[in-house]
Amino acid sequence: AGTVALGVWKISGTIPATQWLKFILHKDTNPLLFIGLMILLPCIGAPISLFLVLSGIKFGFGWGFLLTTACTGIHLLLTYPLAQGLVFSHLAPLLERYGKQVPQIPPHRAVRMAVIFTAVPGLPYSLKNYLLAASGVPFTTYLGVAWPIHLLAAVPFIGIGNFALDLNIPMLILFLLLLAASSLAVHTYRRQWGRVLDAPPPEEPEKRF
Repeated sequence: AGTVALGVWKISGTIPATQWLKFILHKDTNPLLFIGLMILLPCIGAPISLFLVLSGIKFGFGWGFLLTTACTGIHLLLTYPLAQGLVFSHLAPLLERYGKQVPQIPPHRAVRMAVIFTAVPGLPYSLKNYLLAASGVPFTTYLGVAWPIHLLAAVPFIGIGNFALDLNIPMLILFLLLLAASSLAVHTYRRQWGRVLDAPPPEEPEKRF
């Protein structure tokens, strides 16, 4: 799958963006092609935001969100074992030769760190998924935290694509404002989240016999 995705990504780089968009969005183009690209390409670094907007244009908000839900889940299911295999089979032994270790998130901070790392903008979508998976976060935490946060972040982009095509200006403005408000909220609370990370682990109560 990775080889196929890399091949498609390389070929797509030789075709003008306008031709790709016309082909993908054309009513006669098989939707399975778009779905396949949306599953594969974001796993190797393609911007997920582009596919979110296009899914809103091609499928509408409701179906676009359902597609995004499925594709995001598949991305997380694929990247977790890939990252774990790469880190612990190749990177960890290499670092051990030099007396180093792969940085791991402490168990008591796994959920909070996963929330902060996934929600705060900055790193590309695929890189976030790989780094979080490689940090030692349990799979249930990884999936349970990253999946809903990615979906919440996707809502404005899908809505923008849907209502931009319909030229529904009020709804388009609403989703643009939603995107701006969510970005502002994340930046505003970034420092508070940083203080949460610095908090000491909870003390375990003494056991009485």
